[in-house]
Amino acid sequence: MYIPIWILFAGVIVYFYIKNRNKDILDDVPRNIDELWELAESYKRHVLEKSPNLEDYLQDERDMINSMERDMIRLKERYKHDSEKQKHIANDWVDFAKAIWDTKSARERLDVNVGDDAYDIFDEATKEAFIVTQEITERVIKDLGEDSAMKIVGDRMKKRGEDADDILNKNNI
Repeated sequence: MYIPIWILFAGVIVYFYIKNRNKDILDDVPRNIDELWELAESYKRHVLEKSPNLEDYLQDERDMINSMERDMIRLKERYKHDSEKQKHIANDWVDFAKAIWDTKSARERLDVNVGDDAYDIFDEATKEAFIVTQEITERVIKDLGEDSAMKIVGDRMKKRGEDADDILNKNNI
């Protein structure tokens, strides 16, 4: 298969641009709750940025980050008199937003990767982010119960996954 050199060159440029565009976010280590919330907001803005060719594939990430933000604000208000819990909530919000941003970045890299092992690289790059989002989501749903916006998004995504599995199983039989 012949791939024009200019496409490979453009792919390499896009890859390094995506990889390094938010490096300055990670340079400063936040020291207080307000800085943690600002850092999480920064990650959220990057997740919500438009991505050419991937808009249809990033809706889940956008729904997750918006729902988690609502849940985190609700938790922040619920525990406003407990500074230790506030710090824990802010750290979870930063970790969740960063994990979603990592997933979005991995999807963008997957879009430009022409190698045979592109999906393996994607799976490896999103493994930790997936676990982080699952664990934080479980804690938030446990704290908020039926009030959790993430529960609604999680249930919808789980249902879609089950539907997709059913379709795949029917086609394989």
